[in-house]
Amino acid sequence: MSYMQKMGVSQINEVLPVDSALLCFASFEERCYTLAQNIKGEKYKKAYVFRNVDSPMDKNNFENFNKICDSLRNCSTVEVNLDLPVVLADKMFLVMLEIINAQIKNIIIDISTFTHEALLILLKTVYDKRFSFDSIFLVYNGAAEYATWLSKGCKNIRNVVGFPGLFNPAFKNHMIVLTGFERERATKLVELFEPDVLSIGYGSEPTDKNHLETMQKMKEDFNSWFGNIGFSWTKFDFSCTKIDSTLNRVTKIINNGQNENIILVPLNTKLSTISVALIALRDTRIQIVYPIPETYNLQYSKPSDNFTVINLKNVPEFYNYS
Repeated sequence: MSYMQKMGVSQINEVLPVDSALLCFASFEERCYTLAQNIKGEKYKKAYVFRNVDSPMDKNNFENFNKICDSLRNCSTVEVNLDLPVVLADKMFLVMLEIINAQIKNIIIDISTFTHEALLILLKTVYDKRFSFDSIFLVYNGAAEYATWLSKGCKNIRNVVGFPGLFNPAFKNHMIVLTGFERERATKLVELFEPDVLSIGYGSEPTDKNHLETMQKMKEDFNSWFGNIGFSWTKFDFSCTKIDSTLNRVTKIINNGQNENIILVPLNTKLSTISVALIALRDTRIQIVYPIPETYNLQYSKPSDNFTVINLKNVPEFYNYS
């Protein structure tokens, strides 16, 4: 049974369960309220809107937060500080407990504008409580278009909470980077870690065909930089949109190595980040690292007219491991 469906915005209510808990994230991006403005009230009993309260983009976040809350009923605010990921993980855990105690058996998560780090932490939190729910749906509104730059700078690099991995000092360090549209953070990470083995992934099959030209330019830019780093590296292609394809591609690269500490770095779409999460949930020896941007472009994306829906109940990698 397929676990992914792509559909028009107007079709979203045909596939989502009723009486769910709805989770979403108020962001500076317009995509953050696309689902809130299209989901029917019967689909959820309670909505939890996460909001980063310590952000230079707080004015934009607050305006979009109000648009979300105006569109939803029975809405609770979850105030978080994205610079404190351990506290964020604690708050996500408490939300899960509240949902379970309320005997809500279905979850709908709008992953569109959670940061990659926050999404990974949330997926680990849901994974740990997955058998408490009858269904877990992820909804993604991809961008119809991106600006010429998405973020600048790299203020921090940290292990993602819940995915520490295992480090053996006798093994080589193998870093696998799923690149996106941002070279600065990827190159900063490589310079800092200086891995023994480096695999650089280039996205294919974008969420929108309008991204193809930008992707090709970024690939050329990355090739130029990595060609001068002074140590060997290999490149591979992965799907920006097909979770199982990316999961299998990265898993094959991991399995081809021996006696390696694996470090995964997801810098592409949220869909490919889900692939990374599933790999690391399956094999807890794998570490996930994420470089935090210094600043974002507030006009960097426009919402598309479609949703991708993932039914985690039908994802073997999410349910078949204890």
